[in-house]
Amino acid sequence: MKELTTSAREKPLLLIADDDSATRLLLEHLCTYAGFDAVTARDGIEALEKFHELQPDCLLLDIKMPRMDGFNVCEAIRMQEREIRTPIVMITGQNDIESVARAYEIGANDYLSKPFDPNTLPHRLRQIMRSSVEHNSLQGLLEGLPDAIAVLDDSGRIMDLLNADSLLEDADNANVLGLINDGDFFSRQLKMRFHGKVRQALRGNAVQHLEFQLDSSERYFEARLVRRDKATVLAIVRDVTDRMQSEQRIHELAYYDTLTGLPNREQLKNSLEKAITDARASGQGVALIHLDLDRFKRINDTFGHSVGDVLLCAVADRVRHCVSQNSSADSLLPLGTQIARLAGDEFAIIVPEPSGNDVKELCDQIQRALTEPFTCEGHQVVVSSSMGVAHYPKHSDDAQQLLMKADTAMHRAKDEGANNVRSFKESMHAHFREHLELESELNGAIQRGEMMLHYQPKIDLRDWKVVGLEALIRWHHHERGWIPPGEFIRIAEETGQIIELGRWVLNEACRQISAWRNSRLSSLQIAINISNLQFTHDDLQRTIMEAVWANAVMPKMLELEITESVMVSNIDRTIEVLSALKSTGVSVSIDDFGTGYSSLSYLKRFPLDKLKIDRSFISDLHQNADDAAICSAIIAMAHQLGLTVVAEGVENEAQLNFLTERGCDQLQGFYIGAPLPAEELSSYFRNTLDPQLEKLRLSYPAAL
Repeated sequence: MKELTTSAREKPLLLIADDDSATRLLLEHLCTYAGFDAVTARDGIEALEKFHELQPDCLLLDIKMPRMDGFNVCEAIRMQEREIRTPIVMITGQNDIESVARAYEIGANDYLSKPFDPNTLPHRLRQIMRSSVEHNSLQGLLEGLPDAIAVLDDSGRIMDLLNADSLLEDADNANVLGLINDGDFFSRQLKMRFHGKVRQALRGNAVQHLEFQLDSSERYFEARLVRRDKATVLAIVRDVTDRMQSEQRIHELAYYDTLTGLPNREQLKNSLEKAITDARASGQGVALIHLDLDRFKRINDTFGHSVGDVLLCAVADRVRHCVSQNSSADSLLPLGTQIARLAGDEFAIIVPEPSGNDVKELCDQIQRALTEPFTCEGHQVVVSSSMGVAHYPKHSDDAQQLLMKADTAMHRAKDEGANNVRSFKESMHAHFREHLELESELNGAIQRGEMMLHYQPKIDLRDWKVVGLEALIRWHHHERGWIPPGEFIRIAEETGQIIELGRWVLNEACRQISAWRNSRLSSLQIAINISNLQFTHDDLQRTIMEAVWANAVMPKMLELEITESVMVSNIDRTIEVLSALKSTGVSVSIDDFGTGYSSLSYLKRFPLDKLKIDRSFISDLHQNADDAAICSAIIAMAHQLGLTVVAEGVENEAQLNFLTERGCDQLQGFYIGAPLPAEELSSYFRNTLDPQLEKLRLSYPAAL
């Protein structure tokens, strides 16, 4: 029976799913006796799991089963299968027409009623499987062909379609084979050519070829006609539109953005060179605006690239609208103003012959247009933009240089905060030269021993004791001294060096935990920030365990802080990674909570231990009613989910009073202590922090 299986098995494997043990046993015995291999399942869920695991050659499914009935199992399998369809036989005591109709409708191959004849059942199954193998082979062959295949009579009319399912999905293919209007879609001249080719094929001449285009379509086709018998011709029709239009498509791909339809960087460069040439001849100028969306990556990471693509198209439309509004005959901008998409979330606008405040007013109008909320696939998104402006001939008479200087001005605008516009100045070059130098020197800072960890204490508000430390990376440059973390961490994330830095932080923190083994700090859990790149990196779990094993520390001594925006970028992937991390014994907290886009439904699914309220809500909560309400709600919600709440960025007594009254569990911030090197912690605890905590303990007796 090797011919009945598509696998390497000697015998066909049958999967029998029935909630009745007697029926399962009987069917298994009959099938085994008849020469099949058989496995059984007690319900639909188990059947689906065994189907994926074993890939049987045939399924016998009882319709009424617990957890998932046979209909649902059949539908699930058919949704997953593409070309090869596993034969499925529905078995039930119900012999009603409605059940039979539904079984065939959802893709079952056959239907058997209880009680069934044990003598004929094996033969029935063999026939079902044999037919399925033959059908799969033929269908796979037909579907694998990029052609429409039909049998024609001597007048060119359709007698039979050999791959009708795929044909009928395409109206033009249907037209080609005469399925609509009995062939009236052909022009008279084309009909005569077509019938002539049919007659030549029937005479036994060589394969006849015909290329044509439908009158009602922009698509091109090639037909090959070959004699089938004395009265019929086999017609193989292929769509050759791509070949006929390849040059046009190549041009579009080379010079236009496929997502927005705007000119791309190459086309912009050509247009800018022409604009400069025209301006040089007329004695006029040219302005180039470089526009970049602020924090677009965060939107992509949070909602996914499909939402990001929709947003980019919507941004392009709004910018295009602003330009077209101002480029009319009675408006400010000249008619030659052009917009292009450079890459990612970057756009450029060429303004020939600008005068007065043309460019400034256009930039202001674009910024106002972009600050209006966008609705993308059901999500409301708010963006802003940073723009840089460079002018010919003031800043350069070369198109490439003008692009670079507009880009430099845009990055300066972005560095100074969101939603800014800056014109190029020569001093900007020095700023970006320093940025590039810092990027180069960051590569090797670990090897030079310039990186170190500082530790900031976390306090438990129930007993006013230090319960943990957050490890914060610091860079002491050999010439420049201390480099602010905000500068070098951003560079590390842009260049991917954050992976190496993160690995070093893990190893250094574990080494320090080991060094503190016999001190009062030995019981403190160390919190480590995990970046977006680290979290999505495949070897994060292995990196953590290697650091733990190398330094002989317990995984429970580590707490991983992962930002909210990273967690919600891919919910299923996040749950998988967090579960794997939790299985090692480390604790996991959601960092910067309140700044992302997570919902309560997502939060409930994440295997978390702690929730850290972002410092942006803490800073003004004692004088901002909205921040106070948000913090109160976050604390209450987290407690309902069984999470420990940590407030970061606590800097004054008013914040401390509020958080204590609301039942916050832990806090950290400069009010308690600044981050310090490891060697200074013991003396700081003894001389400063311990006396301070004792005073707080006495001042807040309710927390005891």
